[in-house]
Order: sequence, then structure tokens, then C-alpha cells
Amino acid sequence: MAGRPRDQRKMPALIWLSGGLVPGSGTHANELLDQTGFENLSATYGLIKWDVLPLEYLIARPRAMLLSASVAVDQQDRMLSHPPFAQLRQRISIHHFPFRLFQCAGPTIASAVTRLAALRRGLPQRAATKFQRESSTGG
Repeated sequence: MAGRPRDQRKMPALIWLSGGLVPGSGTHANELLDQTGFENLSATYGLIKWDVLPLEYLIARPRAMLLSASVAVDQQDRMLSHPPFAQLRQRISIHHFPFRLFQCAGPTIASAVTRLAALRRGLPQRAATKFQRESSTGG
């Protein structure tokens, strides 16, 4: 697959939709993450399939990258403007990911893979190492 990175390490990421809805294993979004070199971290929060991740859990255990899915950048989830997110932005990388790219299999797959691959290439390798260290210590 063209979006698969040369570095085989999986980079930690979490997809966040409006209201804290998070896709987990067995979803199209999870497959996109996997194929482009990311590890979907929803399971590390105890989530399955499509589930809701409370903001408090995300703040208590932040991960390397958060992909905020919304229709447009100016319509991002209002939770992203919540004061704790200002501090969270100093600890993790938060990126907009157009909601249309999560539509089930079809013509958007190529665009989704291109966007995820570009984000994956731009994520510092230290993020994966830091996450692996935190995971092994329960952080």
C-alpha cells in the first residue's frame, strides 16, 4: 500500500469525533490507521468498536496524536476549545482530519490514506518511543 511507512513502528494515534466519539477495532477508521502506520489507541482506554471517550480520560492519559474529525476546520468539536485542551496541546499533537474521509469504503479512501500518510511522516519518531515507555509503565 502506498500509504504504508518505511518505518515499521506503529505511531500512537486516537481519532476524536464530536462529543468524544472514538472508533475502535473492527471499524473502517481503525483499518485506515493500521494501514498507514498508526496504532489506534482506543483499546488502551478500554473502548470497543464505536464508543465515547470522556474528556477527563483523554486529559489524564494523553497520547501522541489526536485526529479531530469534523466537517470543516472552523466547525471542529467544541470540546477542542475547552480550557483543558490548551494544556493538552502542549503534550500531544492535535490535527484536523476531515470527517468525509471516514466515510465507508469508496472514493475517499485514497484521500484518507494520503492525509494519514502525510501526518505519519510528520510525526517525530520520539513520539512512538515516548508512548512505548509510558505504556510499559502504565502511564
